[in-house]
Amino acid sequence: MKAQSSVATYVQEPMKILGMSPFHFSVVVIGVVLLSMLGGVVGGQSVAFVLFIVTMPLGIVWAVHMRRKDPHSDTLFLLPNTFLRGKPSRHLVAGEKKNLEK
Repeated sequence: MKAQSSVATYVQEPMKILGMSPFHFSVVVIGVVLLSMLGGVVGGQSVAFVLFIVTMPLGIVWAVHMRRKDPHSDTLFLLPNTFLRGKPSRHLVAGEKKNLEK
């Protein structure tokens, strides 16, 4: 029998801001602000306001989706990807038999 753990697992989750990691939050906010500034320069204040209102929820949805798909996606986002050999996600394959004889 396994004894119950006294460690609260919900406390061990990484910090979140609006459901996003701090890295995802900063990427979304910086991206939205830069896009709004570009829209403001090109089309005026009303275009910048509309771009901000439309892209902020989309960025939050993207970041929360990435976070739910893989809790360590912010760390993996910073890793360099090898040219044409990058893996879309991490997988742990236990017990896979590999034939090393040639």
